[in-house]
Amino acid sequence: KHAEVAERWVLLNFTSSKRRQLMRDLAKRIERARHRVWITNPYFVPPMRLVRALCVAARKGVDVRLIVPRRNDVFLVRWLSGHYYSALLDAGVHIYEFLPCTLHAKTLIVDNRCTVGSSNFNHRSFFHDLEVDVVLEMERSVEALTQLFKQDMKLSEKIPLEKWGRRSWRLRAAEKLLFGFRHWL
Repeated sequence: KHAEVAERWVLLNFTSSKRRQLMRDLAKRIERARHRVWITNPYFVPPMRLVRALCVAARKGVDVRLIVPRRNDVFLVRWLSGHYYSALLDAGVHIYEFLPCTLHAKTLIVDNRCTVGSSNFNHRSFFHDLEVDVVLEMERSVEALTQLFKQDMKLSEKIPLEKWGRRSWRLRAAEKLLFGFRHWL
């Protein structure tokens, strides 16, 4: 019984099959969202399955928001993340870049279920690194995390699709060139 309770409230990816299962479950949860999917993550370089899930959710009218840092402690991440922005923005995902400092929060709100922990939205977290996240469903906890997300949004700059489409050819080329290294981060 304790193991079942722990597995419901603590997400631990201690085996490769558990990692794959958690990623599949997350993709399904995002695709089935009804109201919102709000993500704060410093290393947003997700597997394509999660990009597609975010696009599916946004296209069906779910409020999908992403907060990532403008300045990152891993130099290449912003360019790698940028590779996904066009598809996400086109689908209706709202992307915000956190301005004050490097951001290390790793939170996810899907409707009224939240996770907070060590997981990044990148290949290493989903397929290699040992990560642990805690599930929050109590109304007070969900509301507190929602308010923190809104505060971070106020300290962020929204990326409009039109502006993103006008970035230089050099940035576009760097994004494409570096995309091959996405599995290393």
